[in-house]
Amino acid sequence: MSAIGAGNAEAAQNELAASDAESEQKLETLQGINRRTSIRKQMAEALGAQDVAYAASGVDLSFGTAKAARTDAYREADLALTNDTGTEMTRVSRLVERAANYRAMAKAARTGGIINALSGAADNLLSFGRRY
Repeated sequence: MSAIGAGNAEAAQNELAASDAESEQKLETLQGINRRTSIRKQMAEALGAQDVAYAASGVDLSFGTAKAARTDAYREADLALTNDTGTEMTRVSRLVERAANYRAMAKAARTGGIINALSGAADNLLSFGRRY
């Protein structure tokens, strides 16, 4: 019966690790939202600073260099947002896979504990049979 207990203990440890990986998924999602909010805020601040600088120098903001600079800023921010979203999705999928692996390991540990207990019982029965 100690084999079953050992299998259950190992399974419980793996279940806790799986729960931890699932919690990290939620945390990664929140961190991704925070990073993207920060990127958007930085873009807005940069655009505001550019607009003020161009307007102060008397440049029309609706065409030419000012418009090109604005377009470039949007493009860079979009690229940063896309990269961050891809990174977040990769991290979350790895955490999902890790949780699934831990759950599979927990199941295998329980099954292994039962098999070890059964084989131990069979060995004991054979041992008793040989004695008598």
